[in-house]
Amino acid sequence: HIWLSPPRLLIQLDHIEKALKESFPSSSSLIGKRTSELKAAIEALHKELLTSLAPYKGTTLVVAHHAYAYFCDEYHLKELPIEHEGKEMNIHELVELLDLAKKAHVHTVFTQVQYPQKAAEQIAKELQASLKELNPYSSEYLSMMYELQDAFKREGALQKE
Repeated sequence: HIWLSPPRLLIQLDHIEKALKESFPSSSSLIGKRTSELKAAIEALHKELLTSLAPYKGTTLVVAHHAYAYFCDEYHLKELPIEHEGKEMNIHELVELLDLAKKAHVHTVFTQVQYPQKAAEQIAKELQASLKELNPYSSEYLSMMYELQDAFKREGALQKE
């Protein structure tokens, strides 16, 4: 899920651009132009995320799938995944997660359409939290990233109340 960190995505984009130019030398100019446009949009996104998420530094996010580590690292948020490497938590891990989430005053459990919802629903019920579905695999990258920003800002604001 490295693409959820815009600076890391920019590094990937450099490698992709190089490979495309080598594979399609007659389109090198167009590839360079489009890559530059995309880089500018990603850099603007990153600047906005840095600014807009700064007040929510340390916000705890309970997520159904361990997908947001790079995003959280980049913007100083804390990820508490319900599962890890495709495995659900054992009872001791679950109790610890619930304790941490309660201490952080978590109001939302973030789920993904691609993964089962049952454990997230149970945890949300225990926390008296709402569920919010996100899709970090969306083909609309910029829209998806702004949706993450808005969802995580709402959770951060609730935790600061």
